[in-house]
Amino acid sequence: MAKYTVELSSMVCAFAYLQDPQGKDTHLSIEDVDTVDMFDYYSHEFLYSQNTNPNKIIDKYGLAFMYDRLTEIPHNFTDNEDLNKEILDRFLKAFIRHFWGREIGQENPHYWYVILQGFFDEHMPIFIQAYQKMMIENQNFITNVADSQSTGQSNANSVSEGTGSSISGTADTPQNELDFKINTGDPTDDYNFNYSSQVGGAKSKDSNTTKSDANDKQTSHSEGRNATIMDLVNQLQQFSNGIYLDMFSRAWNYGLFLGLVS
Repeated sequence: MAKYTVELSSMVCAFAYLQDPQGKDTHLSIEDVDTVDMFDYYSHEFLYSQNTNPNKIIDKYGLAFMYDRLTEIPHNFTDNEDLNKEILDRFLKAFIRHFWGREIGQENPHYWYVILQGFFDEHMPIFIQAYQKMMIENQNFITNVADSQSTGQSNANSVSEGTGSSISGTADTPQNELDFKINTGDPTDDYNFNYSSQVGGAKSKDSNTTKSDANDKQTSHSEGRNATIMDLVNQLQQFSNGIYLDMFSRAWNYGLFLGLVS
C-alpha cells in the first residue's frame, strides 16, 4: 500500500501552475523569534476555480505534462510522422481523461513516472500493431487472406541416330534362280549377282537432336471474410476502451492507479 497518494488531476494542475501561474502574488511574512528578523515569501497560484472545465485544462496542459515527464513514447503507427504525432496526442489526452480522478498507484509522483514509462515501453508496441491493422488498414473486416506462388521449370533433350541398307534384284531366268554373294560396302557395288537383269540398292544414315526448355511462374492473392459485418463490429465492441482497445485496462492491471476503473 502507498504511504500516501495523489490524484492524476492534482498532478496535472500542479504542472499547469509551473507553466502558467495565475492570480496575484501571495505574500507571507514570517518573523524569526530568535533574531526578530522578518522573512518574506511570495508565491503564485494556479486558479483552478477559473478553469472549471477539466477538459480545457487537459487540452491546454495535458500533453506538455506527459511529454515533460516521459522520455520517448513509441508511436510508429504509420510512415507519416505528423500523423503519428496526432494519433499519439489523442491517445495521451484520452489516457489523462480516463484516469483524471484516479489516485496513482505508487508512493510518490516520481516513482509513478518511472512505472508509467515502463508501461508505455512494454505495451505501446503491441497496441501500435493492433491499431495499425484494425484502425488504419481496416483489416479487422478481413478474416481470411491467402497468398500463393508457384514456379516451374522443365528441360527435355533427345538424340536419335540410325543406319540402314537394302538391296533388291530381279531374276530373268525361267527358274527364277538368283545367285548372289554378300560382301561389305555399298550394296550396289559389293553384292554380286548371277542371272540378274536388274539390281537396286540403298544405304542410309540419319541423326536427330531435339532440345526444349520451359519456365512457368504463377502468383495468386485472395481476401475474404467468413463472418458478417455485424459479427465483426460486435467483436470490436468487446474491447473495454473503444478505439484504444484495452490499453487503459492494461494500465490499471499494471498498477498505475488505485481503485476500480469504471
